[in-house]
Amino acid sequence: HLHLEDSLPVIDSFQFDVLGGTWVGYISLFRKGKGKDDLYLVEMDGSFTGINTAKMAPRAQETGSQTTGAPARETELAGNISLRFPVSTDPDAAINNLSGVIRLTHIGSKTLERLLYAMDPYESNEMIRKQRTILRQGTPLWVTVEIRSGNLSLTGEVLVKGARISLPTIERFNIAALPIRKKLVKTFSSLGPVVNALKALSANAILIDKGKIQLVNQ
Repeated sequence: HLHLEDSLPVIDSFQFDVLGGTWVGYISLFRKGKGKDDLYLVEMDGSFTGINTAKMAPRAQETGSQTTGAPARETELAGNISLRFPVSTDPDAAINNLSGVIRLTHIGSKTLERLLYAMDPYESNEMIRKQRTILRQGTPLWVTVEIRSGNLSLTGEVLVKGARISLPTIERFNIAALPIRKKLVKTFSSLGPVVNALKALSANAILIDKGKIQLVNQ
């Protein structure tokens, strides 16, 4: 199912096992822009089920709670994802060009609590604080996360004593403010060889300047 479009790889369909669950979908690489301002992006659509987040960080703890030892359903994820993210050495450009929608048809209460804790470990955001309060009283039914231009929005519903209650909406939360920013900076900074390889793959011209040969896009 692998082929090339404009010299860049496309996988029409894939399926693999990850963190105790299954992920199926489509993934492609494409180039946006020309010359020095070009940007390589990964586009991915897919669905997943049975993803156990406890296997991702089994020792992770939240304030007053711990995921280790929790029932499997409390730490599992299922849903679908449509995501576009850049392959760039510039973390700010990468975050600002990140976009997508993640619809979770199942998310364990422990997993959602971990997500909210990561977003606001000091409980300074009123909407996140309200979400965590409601979450402690019930079970999540569904959650939708939308990402646009480096900002995150989150909506969902929780079942509390037989009643469906909407979570207070989180709007335009700056992803750059997340504690994982330092890890993102380190990750993106190491992508130089990957970006250079993509430029070579998609080059459509050879430039010879003062005896130096370069593969370029025109």
